[in-house]
Amino acid sequence: MWFVAHQMAPIGYQVSLSRAVCTIILMGVCNFVTKVFLAPVIGNWYVVAYFLACTLLAMTLLRLKFWRSVLVVLIYLAVWTVGYVALGFNSNSHQAHQSTGQTRPSTSNL
Repeated sequence: MWFVAHQMAPIGYQVSLSRAVCTIILMGVCNFVTKVFLAPVIGNWYVVAYFLACTLLAMTLLRLKFWRSVLVVLIYLAVWTVGYVALGFNSNSHQAHQSTGQTRPSTSNL
């Protein structure tokens, strides 16, 4: 977050590391709050509310303009998503096969 915000900041403005860390922590709290309170009410649209809240946090804490904040949040969430998928937290198929003792089906016809 700090690197992206530092690159997006206007010339001459330095984004402090402590501001970036506070922003990330508050974005995590915001994610929890929107999931718990808004997801049951508006369904998957809570993601839009989460994105807007994160953008407002980035604008306020990192002191960036609106479109720069949108870009910072988009890049941050994209990196989170790629890391989540790359580490395989989204698939439970491996755990399901291990618990039943089954092996995965072979793709070869031998």
